[in-house]
Amino acid sequence: MKHLILGFSAAGANAAETIRRLDADAEITVVSADPREFYLRLDLEGIFHGKSAAELMPRPPEYWRENHISVVHDEAAGVDAALREVRTASERALSYD
Repeated sequence: MKHLILGFSAAGANAAETIRRLDADAEITVVSADPREFYLRLDLEGIFHGKSAAELMPRPPEYWRENHISVVHDEAAGVDAALREVRTASERALSYD
């Protein structure tokens, strides 16, 4: 099964981890317009209180690769539900089941 998750917020990261936990063979791709890896957006104010950017990342960047979760740093530009495909701003076509 090919899963495509749009957005790498806490919900997107949790969805990817849950799918992986339930299906070790699933193909999982997360599309994120943010060039950074997953971080806790709700804790951004922590930077003003001395937290480093690394402390906002609950998972090291290699975690996603090690768990066979592909992260595409690009903006989703359109969804074609009939074709089960998402086009990114860079014209990449990503399919899903």
